Amino acid sequence: MTEFREVFTSIFSCRYPGAAIALPVPRLRFELAHGPERTALQEALRRCVSLLDAVRRRDEAVWVELCFWQEHSCLAQVQALENHGLCPLGASGWEREHYPDPGGEPDDVEHRFSALIPSASRGFDSLFRAIIWGDHGGYENLSVRALIVAPTAQFGFSPYDDRGADLFAAKAESLLPLYREFESWILDFDRSRIEAELGLDHGA
Repeated sequence: MTEFREVFTSIFSCRYPGAAIALPVPRLRFELAHGPERTALQEALRRCVSLLDAVRRRDEAVWVELCFWQEHSCLAQVQALENHGLCPLGASGWEREHYPDPGGEPDDVEHRFSALIPSASRGFDSLFRAIIWGDHGGYENLSVRALIVAPTAQFGFSPYDDRGADLFAAKAESLLPLYREFESWILDFDRSRIEAELGLDHGA
């Protein structure tokens, strides 16, 4: 479990995880916001929740990593998310780590908080709203990136903004049922790469 989580965490070292970069694990890429502007963000939220449900269905608890760039506000934002229900399991609390941006200035440090969170936590709704509404006026003054890792199913899920989300797996075959379940949400420009990774004929 630790090794598996570290592989996914290494992906998070990229400041923009939605970028088209080479990754050490197979992934699906989904379009979130869809439809008229008035309803696109709500549709993105609905899709995020549906994808999370698919990821966490085999796990009673999932690892959540929250990432912030503003040190002066990160503790207050973690507390705000806890107030919305994103609370660590039992008395485990949040682990805190610092990661310098390898391509940035010396003072560019990412502050990460990780914890085991009950899969049924009501706090995921607020977490997804903070991510999806980030470029659209924000939500409750929250600015956060997040990675969710399901240890039993060995999935990783990372919505990067209202436009899209990545879903990772330890093995490509694990992604095939999710590809088929959510095929209409796959980003078209990445479809050929995904189908090749899954061993499908293009257009399958």
